[in-house]
Amino acid sequence: MKKLLLILLLLVKTAFFGQISSLNSDCSGNTFNLNSKIPELLVNQNPNNSTVTFYLTFFDAVAMTNPIVNASAFVGTNGQEIYANVQNNVNGLSSQYGFSLVVTNSNLVVTTAIISPVTCTNGGTIQASPSGGSGNYTYTLLYYGMSSPSGLFSNLNAGNYTI
Repeated sequence: MKKLLLILLLLVKTAFFGQISSLNSDCSGNTFNLNSKIPELLVNQNPNNSTVTFYLTFFDAVAMTNPIVNASAFVGTNGQEIYANVQNNVNGLSSQYGFSLVVTNSNLVVTTAIISPVTCTNGGTIQASPSGGSGNYTYTLLYYGMSSPSGLFSNLNAGNYTI
């Protein structure tokens, strides 16, 4: 009965949730530095007297089993729940907290690198290049229905184009 009450107490006192952002983002997984969450988890505790360990499930955090081995470069997914066990090394008490992983994409900026003027044969070209963001890009000339995975548009008539 005491064990059941202890588990119930642990479940009730762990109502903290937060989020952490990805170091990078691509479709194959995202790398997170879970250790960046430690100052927020420790609140007013002395970091020299505390140990923070991360887990994939709440029950692992309570039982302190199956910790995440590489918390500084954890590969996870957007919205994934991670749990932390904060152990006070002086009195032996611990608390568990949960937070979500959040992928934040860096902004993609398209810079126009090369513009060739239109000739008598409508041979104008635009070469667009990305800066920032990640992944594979497809460039589209708005209102013209032309797409290009390389960012090169050729045989263009005179006019204004929006990529």
